[in-house]
Amino acid sequence: MAKRKKKHRPVPWPENAAKFAWNSFVVALLVPTCLNFVLNNPTNQRADDMEITRYIPGLLYLLFTVMGVGAGIAALFGIGRYGKKRILIPAIVGIVLHIGMLALLLNALQAARRAAERMQQQQQQIDPAVPGSDQDSSSP
Repeated sequence: MAKRKKKHRPVPWPENAAKFAWNSFVVALLVPTCLNFVLNNPTNQRADDMEITRYIPGLLYLLFTVMGVGAGIAALFGIGRYGKKRILIPAIVGIVLHIGMLALLLNALQAARRAAERMQQQQQQIDPAVPGSDQDSSSP
C-alpha cells in the first residue's frame, strides 16, 4: 500500500502576523544597531557630510515597532476565526516587548533631558553671561 502523504496545512494570516509581531522586535533591535554602527562610524567620512544619517536608525526602529504592534493587534483580531493556538502567545509577547522597549526609551529620554537641563543650569551659575542673551543694553 502506498503511504498517504500528510496534507500541508495552510498557515492562516493571524499566525503569520503573530510571528511577525515578536520577530520584528529582534529585527528592530539588530538592524538599526548595525546600521548605526555603519553610518555613524568615525572612520566613515561620507556619513559626516549627511546630517540625516543620524536619524535613519531611530526611524527604522520606530517603523519596525509600529509594524510589530500593528501586526500583533491584527493577529489578536484573527483569534475569533482561527482559534488561540499559535496566535495568542506570540502576538501578546510581541506587543509587550515593543511597548516595554518604548517605555524604557521614553524613560531614558526624559532622564537625559533632565540631566541636560541640570547641566545647563550649572553652566549658567558658573558663567552668568550666556551667549545670545541681551544683558548688555548699553551698546549701540
